[in-house]
Amino acid sequence: MPVLRPLSVVLLVLLFLLPALAWAEPVEVVQPLEQGLSPMQVRAKARETAFAQAVFQTALRLLPAAPGEAQQAKLQEYLQAHALQYVTGYQEVSASQEPEALRLTLNVDVNERGLRSFLRSCGAAFTAGRPLAFELRLLSPLTAAESLKLDDLAVMGGLVRTEGALPSFTLERGAGFLWQGAIRTASSQITEQAADPAALWLTLWGRYFAGQSSSTAAAAGKVLHVSGWFSPDGVAEFDRFLRGVGGVQDVQLLDMELLSSGVAASWRLTLLDAAALDARLKEYLPSRGLSQTLSGD
Repeated sequence: MPVLRPLSVVLLVLLFLLPALAWAEPVEVVQPLEQGLSPMQVRAKARETAFAQAVFQTALRLLPAAPGEAQQAKLQEYLQAHALQYVTGYQEVSASQEPEALRLTLNVDVNERGLRSFLRSCGAAFTAGRPLAFELRLLSPLTAAESLKLDDLAVMGGLVRTEGALPSFTLERGAGFLWQGAIRTASSQITEQAADPAALWLTLWGRYFAGQSSSTAAAAGKVLHVSGWFSPDGVAEFDRFLRGVGGVQDVQLLDMELLSSGVAASWRLTLLDAAALDARLKEYLPSRGLSQTLSGD
């Protein structure tokens, strides 16, 4: 059985730790003191605020481009209500009591995989910076609350209602308490049923964008190889940098190796915007004496 040298052990440990390090989102919140709330309740409220902020910050980092103002607001509103679904842990960095507020700093561990899946299914991962026109065909009346909910989901998903556009979303009340929906494109149609129009909306658009995701990933899977570091610490820093580049998704560290010229590492990634990645690499690599190659997966 081969014996691992000390440096090999370090590389192996970092290989497993890097994804976890990249998911930790640092957040500082200032929670005003409220009459009737105990110090413990104020701290709990500050944590909830920090969790929501961390999840939203991570979502913006995962998107290929900055969403428009309205889309960003609706995305933040939705994630604030569902933040706990994506928080896997946290570490308190500091807490200080001010005259009228509690200042709390946390490192929040965010489930990037689950959050990325949501951003794809709701459409934001595909429409940030480039809204998608669609036609809405309502064959049965909605209540005011149902209509408002669908409007909010459309804005969050970057969907712009446009007469005669494709894809076309059809919604009607079916038998019993079920709603029926369909999304039609020039070449296909998907259908679904649900008891609630909003749930039906999310399910159908999730299926629609899942098809878009498969096509994009198949067409743009790449392997990025970077070399020239003096120590593994540089790999950790670059991993965090790469995960924050717009137009890059599904970043996965494949391996690290010790070469005569220094430490090298490879990542598999989904490339949505080659020009954006190229520009950021030209800013980052030369000043650090690093070189890179990008090849098909």
